[in-house]
Amino acid sequence: MIIGLTGGIASGKTTASNFLKSLNIPIIDADVIAREITQANHPILLELANTFGLSILNNGELNRQKLRQIAFSSPEQLKKLNAITHPAIRTLIIERLKNTITESYTVLSAPLLFENELHNLCDETWLIDVAEPIQLKRIIRRDNSNVLSAQKIIDAQLDPKIKRDLADIIIDNSKDINHLKQCILKQHHLTLEKIQ
Repeated sequence: MIIGLTGGIASGKTTASNFLKSLNIPIIDADVIAREITQANHPILLELANTFGLSILNNGELNRQKLRQIAFSSPEQLKKLNAITHPAIRTLIIERLKNTITESYTVLSAPLLFENELHNLCDETWLIDVAEPIQLKRIIRRDNSNVLSAQKIIDAQLDPKIKRDLADIIIDNSKDINHLKQCILKQHHLTLEKIQ
């Protein structure tokens, strides 16, 4: 069984994913794959530098903050970024899903699960959901960014209502980390019951 795990920026998706990993559930993480394909000298990184300019590089490494600034400055720039990275990420996800053999289930963790139609690869989808004001505070604190740039990132994402409509399971993460873990644990047990 493949579970698609998603959530907007700073929703707690990574915390949920890490917790599932601690339960020995195999995780295929689109964010990890995105980092892999943007390592120094990777063809995708070279293509990004050709498209967005050498200012996104810092000693041959990707300056993620700089790329984020440029990409979220306009819908056209974000489209360019997605056109370069998303096909490569999707190919690796599909390859890794094929190679995952497990007695329980596998989690495909992807922030753009619905946007990139990766949910079509899943048997069930879980959305880590959080109110926008909490999201904003978390982004500012985590990324040391300002309200305006944090809001731009949130606004560029799929409407939370659409995500909630598409998700099979909605997990509220407006409380503390222990509450999130309890919710994930509950879904974990329910999933194990389903596949037995």
